[in-house]
Amino acid sequence: ALLCGVLAVLFDVAYQSHLPALVDRDRLLEGNARLQSSQSLAQVTGPGVGGTLAQLTGPAWPVLAMAAGYLTSTLLLRRVRETDPPGPADGADRPLLTEVRAGLRFLARSRTLLAITCCTATANFFTGVLSAVQVLFLTGALGLTGSAVGAVLSVLGLGGVLGALSAYRVVRRIGQARAVWLVPLATFPALLLVPLAGPGALLVPALAGLLVTGYGVVVYNVAQVSYRQVVCPEAMLARVNATVRFLGFGAMTLGALAGGVLGEYLGVRGALWVAATGTALATLWVICSPLRGLRDFTPTAPSTTGA
Repeated sequence: ALLCGVLAVLFDVAYQSHLPALVDRDRLLEGNARLQSSQSLAQVTGPGVGGTLAQLTGPAWPVLAMAAGYLTSTLLLRRVRETDPPGPADGADRPLLTEVRAGLRFLARSRTLLAITCCTATANFFTGVLSAVQVLFLTGALGLTGSAVGAVLSVLGLGGVLGALSAYRVVRRIGQARAVWLVPLATFPALLLVPLAGPGALLVPALAGLLVTGYGVVVYNVAQVSYRQVVCPEAMLARVNATVRFLGFGAMTLGALAGGVLGEYLGVRGALWVAATGTALATLWVICSPLRGLRDFTPTAPSTTGA
């Protein structure tokens, strides 16, 4: 499981960095939206299919099916014939920490990239808090059964599917730069409905909050990943993507630890309030950035410099 997790991160960094070599820059947004659509659909349908398969055939077959899926993906990827983006100009292999520092320096010089990264890391931190206590809240405070908990949590994924299917049209309509701050501003605060949840009909507003938040997260991700691919030089893109990924996953891990502590001292509902409030406030990073003066991103946008 640990190895699969590590390789999944490496794969995510690689495909986000390689996509600009496969499609024209004016089609990056569409490409990311399509990739996010397939990922969101898999995340929603996968657990249900795996659970059904486990009930029908036993626990070993879902694992074998997952392995077969990875093998099929590998065989399909071998059909990609485009060359890799260029590496360092001198052709030398550099130490990992040197590459990480280079990615951090590039982020620090771009006010817009830095704001987006901080927004993502902050939201991920409080998502970690939410993940640590959400099942306890649903089973303990609300008394839901295991199947009902699964149905509630799938609503977030359903919102992600809807976001992925409409991301290209939404971002094209309102502008890519505007989408990075306007979509989170309009959707992330919906998570504040979750701590208000109660038994019966009082659960409906929380479901709506999860649906809207899941929608906004995916549209935001499509827009901000496309931005990185536009403004980062090819030789720098993988380093920047790896740095952003490291900060995002690191923040989520710390958030999960914090969620356990908050649940102990504030109670499960109190920890949910912290998670929802922090996620809503994460949008301040991008609202207060140069993004508000832009409609769309270009490789020569002023926000890509240190000014």
